[in-house]
Amino acid sequence: MSKDLTRLYCDIATHGSVGKLLKAVVHELSSPLVIVGGEDRGLSKDWALAEQNVREGRVSLEDIQGILIAEFREHGAKLAHLASRSPRDVLRALEAWVIEQVNTKRLSEISPGIEIEPFTEFYEAGPEVFVRECWLHDMEDWSNDEHKRHLLPVAQEALKHPQLSRLLPVTSHGWLSFSRCTSHPYSTPGLKIAGLPDGRCRVCDESSNELCVGDANTVVAFLVKHLPPDFGPAIHGTAHDFEK
Repeated sequence: MSKDLTRLYCDIATHGSVGKLLKAVVHELSSPLVIVGGEDRGLSKDWALAEQNVREGRVSLEDIQGILIAEFREHGAKLAHLASRSPRDVLRALEAWVIEQVNTKRLSEISPGIEIEPFTEFYEAGPEVFVRECWLHDMEDWSNDEHKRHLLPVAQEALKHPQLSRLLPVTSHGWLSFSRCTSHPYSTPGLKIAGLPDGRCRVCDESSNELCVGDANTVVAFLVKHLPPDFGPAIHGTAHDFEK
């Protein structure tokens, strides 16, 4: 945030930043959490985070009522959040998420104010379940969106091929691609599918060079043929996980 919001929260105004407030509570409670304030990275003092392995808790100051908002993430995916005026409550939830590595069900038991995101249940069931539910959700969404309805035949055909059905569908500006990870930044094969006014579809590369034109069966077959070896199934993670 560009403006100073600490005046909205007297405890933060006293300490000077969200990060410094949480660090003070960490010291007071002898918590094992390591808090990084936004100012530690040369950024806004209205947020802070704690992270360990693939888990991250982000805390920011809500800019109207001066409430602390904590987001609980894994591989960058937001799975739950908490709104609270109590830094102790926020810290306890961060400990449970980052240090104890609890799931969201246990997190909500420890911190009753926790709100779990809609797709978290499927995410925690594993990438295979999550990907399947994303396909079902997206297809229902596309059926009600005239700008994406052309993707339905492609999706129905893609689901017949294990190489594609096990990848996460990713859409952007009417284009459909397939990712081998479930969080942004995504890892795609560099190929994407879009519709044409005559009802056919086309496959383009990342430079928008047209590589194939035809019906859903034709473009999906082309895509399957040109997938890189061992591309998938999708994992929980980001494109960075494939750079290690």
